[in-house]
Amino acid sequence: MLDKLTSEQISEWMAYDSIDPIGKHRDDYGWAMLCSMVYNLALDIYVKKGEHPKRTTPKDFMPDWGNPKGYTETSTQSVEEQKAILLQLARSHNKAMKNRKGNNKHG
Repeated sequence: MLDKLTSEQISEWMAYDSIDPIGKHRDDYGWAMLCSMVYNLALDIYVKKGEHPKRTTPKDFMPDWGNPKGYTETSTQSVEEQKAILLQLARSHNKAMKNRKGNNKHG
């Protein structure tokens, strides 16, 4: 499709996208609006009388796909650390499966 558009048409689409985003960013914003609405609704339902927690906006739920401000990678995991974590997850999973099978016996 790009080979059929002129430079001027591509520039127009880019300008339009800056005004009214199309694609993934717009999807992210739609989900962020929904998350904000559900969170604020839950506050209305479950917050005790007299409490005034901070309400959210869609911006609070927008992902930052770039490098977030102030983010620094503190450390990296060694292969041994990764193995240990995966083995612990496997043990937990196996234990849960064993407990599930034990609870499903008939009789």
